[in-house]
Amino acid sequence: MIKMILTLSVFLGISLAQVGTTAPDFTLDKLSGGSDSRSNYNGKVIYINWFGYSCPTCLSEGNDTQTKIADKYSPDVFKAMGIDVWDGSSSGVQNFKNSTGITYELLLKGGSTATAFGTQYQYSQVIDQNGVIQLNVRTNQIDQINSKIQELLSATATNRTSNHITRTFALKSNYPNPFNPTTRIPFSNDRQQHIRLAVYDVTGREVAVLADGIFAPGDFEFAWNGKSSGGAALASGIYFVRLIGSHDLKTRSVLLMK
Repeated sequence: MIKMILTLSVFLGISLAQVGTTAPDFTLDKLSGGSDSRSNYNGKVIYINWFGYSCPTCLSEGNDTQTKIADKYSPDVFKAMGIDVWDGSSSGVQNFKNSTGITYELLLKGGSTATAFGTQYQYSQVIDQNGVIQLNVRTNQIDQINSKIQELLSATATNRTSNHITRTFALKSNYPNPFNPTTRIPFSNDRQQHIRLAVYDVTGREVAVLADGIFAPGDFEFAWNGKSSGGAALASGIYFVRLIGSHDLKTRSVLLMK
């Protein structure tokens, strides 16, 4: 039934790609020897050129898929592969490789795999880092293919940047300052460590403890209401906030005005 539907779709020029669904896994023999699977590249953007080994259009478009798509991206984040939909022999696919100048990986006997993916020869697909099909278009739509690849790679780069923020151990300016009755005291922590955030008067006497415990790396903020740890209201004047870590100490002055 699936093959009948695919045959009808080819005849009518209808694409069956299920964009937005998870791409099926597969294991196919490589032209170069051994085998490969889609799941080997989870976490990378995958480009698949679905071709027929002796299809004239596939032959004419093949070099562009190498020079205008595959060559543009780092193998650290991107994988290009071609899959022969016409189930040709190794020698037939080798002739295709030689004629097109393709150097990325070519896989053999992919007719049933194309059916599972809901696509056909002369088409290309882009699969995101989570294995979801994001694009299924004619292989000659180079700009559209590159636009989707770049969009997916840019999203990954943004996520990596946000997940690897370089933090320092820092006590930031409180706000408001001067304050009455409450001020907020932000700080950043660069490692998992014991931290004590405390307030001292001008004589060096500790009057309030705002935080005392193990903190993970991150950004934090605590409020001080101008009172001692025992709840007594403190007099107007200058106080010193100290951020004490395992390896460092930071101090800032705050002004309480009533």
